[in-house]
Amino acid sequence: MGVRNREKVKSSEDNFETKSAGYVQLNEVIPVIEEEILFDKKVVKNKTLIIEKKITSEEVSVDVPLTTEHINVERVGMNQFLDSQPSVRYDGDTIIIPVTREVVVKRLLLVEEIRISKQLETKNQSEKIILKKEEVTVKEKEK
Repeated sequence: MGVRNREKVKSSEDNFETKSAGYVQLNEVIPVIEEEILFDKKVVKNKTLIIEKKITSEEVSVDVPLTTEHINVERVGMNQFLDSQPSVRYDGDTIIIPVTREVVVKRLLLVEEIRISKQLETKNQSEKIILKKEEVTVKEKEK
């Protein structure tokens, strides 16, 4: 920032001095001074930031739901004579597979049924996993 003097010169043709016989022109120069302000900008480095980022890992124990499927096989004795071969059928979630054999009389005897069903079991199991975390620090460094 600075101050600059600027001089304006004004010559006045309208300033006259009156004498008894007529007009006489004055040849005076009157300086007129005006101050102006000049602004300058300058970038000044006054701080430096130091940013640090680090990743840490930690092992944590979490409960995770674990679902297992169990298959149950049940053999049911039937010993019934049939007129035709029975097909595989379903009773809810259970698959029923008929097992037959021919006897001398040439009639079908239902010897047994094999019943297969599923059972779902869910339980919580503790697992150890590694979690990562970022930490950021900001420090000011004066110049």
